[in-house]
Amino acid sequence: MNSTFTTEAPRRGIVTVSIEAADYEKAVKEQLRNIRQRMDMPGFRKGMVPQGIVTKKYGASVKIEEINKMVGDKLFETLRENNVEFLGQPMIQPNDQDLEKGSDFTFSFHLALTPDFNIPLSSDVKLPYYTVKVGEKDIDEADNYMRRAYGSMQQAEVMGEDDSLYGLLVELDEEGNPKENGLRKENCLLLPKSFKDEAEKAKFKDVALHSVVRFNPYKADGETDAITSNLLGIKPEEVEDHKGDFNFEVEKINHFVEAELGEELYKKAFGEETTIKDEAAYRAELAKRREMEYASGSNNLFANKLIEYVKANIGTPEFDKETFRPFVANIQKKNNEELTEESFQSIIDYVFFTTALRQMAKAQGVEVTDEIIRQEALGEIRQQMAAYGYSSLPDSIFETLVKSHLEDENKRAETELNATIRLVALDAQSKVTLEKKEVTSEEFEKLFHGTSEEPAEEA
Repeated sequence: MNSTFTTEAPRRGIVTVSIEAADYEKAVKEQLRNIRQRMDMPGFRKGMVPQGIVTKKYGASVKIEEINKMVGDKLFETLRENNVEFLGQPMIQPNDQDLEKGSDFTFSFHLALTPDFNIPLSSDVKLPYYTVKVGEKDIDEADNYMRRAYGSMQQAEVMGEDDSLYGLLVELDEEGNPKENGLRKENCLLLPKSFKDEAEKAKFKDVALHSVVRFNPYKADGETDAITSNLLGIKPEEVEDHKGDFNFEVEKINHFVEAELGEELYKKAFGEETTIKDEAAYRAELAKRREMEYASGSNNLFANKLIEYVKANIGTPEFDKETFRPFVANIQKKNNEELTEESFQSIIDYVFFTTALRQMAKAQGVEVTDEIIRQEALGEIRQQMAAYGYSSLPDSIFETLVKSHLEDENKRAETELNATIRLVALDAQSKVTLEKKEVTSEEFEKLFHGTSEEPAEEA
């Protein structure tokens, strides 16, 4: 077998592979012998079917299969030997060769060669790096979070505005008596503060323990079937038959009490071995932790600025769209999506960005290993679960979630990209000129979410 690699404009790679009968005949014969050994055919013992019959029945397909395999292996061997970097897949060029009847063949493959972006990272590059000045408001917010996080639920005699109720819910008839065969729900949870209807909410104002309140759940929930069905424990389509009044007998009033400042809170918040003993030290520790949170946010915001810089400097490099387009079209077709000029350009923009980023990573010596990807996925999943209130799940559950996440090819690719961005951005901080700017937490949040222009520099 012979192969060659050449290039032509616009950055198109061409691999030509030639194969002769002598290259594949032995493999074809071996494969046909294996088929004969396994073959069952009426009139012959297993493995004793005449070779001529086997060849006649399977010879052509085995020949084509072996040629395709050998040509494919040679193709990628040639690409490796020539260190060819390309986007998409090699696209075989049409030919009129008869693989069944012919013996010697030549195949040509086109590749869209990867552009060289060469985006510089040096002291000549100036990028903003925002830091946050932690103020009293930030500390107050952190204090409020701690007090609520380590607060406790206490039983009350009279309901307060934010309290929750547990009790017996009983459906009534038009006369106000328990409805025959009506709904009855024990240990029912009510959150009057969440009621949509102010009149229904007012019925529970300052209600005392063991009181019975007559109200209309359907009105209270804003006449929303989905919400009412959840309260009553029925299907949404069944709500139509239960839009009347109910009695609610208050059996328990849960009143949330925020944690008070003191040694108990300090130990819960910072661990049993904490040295914090008073409010001043407590607030200083909150400020320190807030600064650490903002430091992480500063790195993330810098990464966003680096992404903007990369995209702005990609330009319009020479690229073989003609070869790349069929590859994209095939993917879109599999996903039942139409390939338009707009969507094709969006894909090119994305591929250019990710390629430029990986070239920067390689130039900086940044390696994204499997373990780094796993840790990145773990961090992403922990953050997602914390948003739903599940931050303290066992490690085994998180590991299972990570394994499932990384088995999804698209999710793994996204996580790998996030890890690459993070590591390249961290490395870039020591190479570019950082224009450090101190902002308030409010300004920082607006910058981070893209809802504000950069704050004006002081004169």
